[in-house]
Amino acid sequence: MHPAQTTRLASLLRIVLTFGVLAVVLLPAARTNTPVGFLPLWLIVMPASALWALRRVHARWAHAR
Repeated sequence: MHPAQTTRLASLLRIVLTFGVLAVVLLPAARTNTPVGFLPLWLIVMPASALWALRRVHARWAHAR
């Protein structure tokens, strides 16, 4: 993946994470369990873990060059 693509993906993940945190904090319905699962998991934990993994992979690529 090109460094510009990882930067755009990281920006998108930060935006999704920000909206997820705001939704969980401001909307009580976003703190419940639904048929698709526990919403805070999908709104906060998944984007945060994807951002963490992207940064780790990007750091390894940068170090390998």
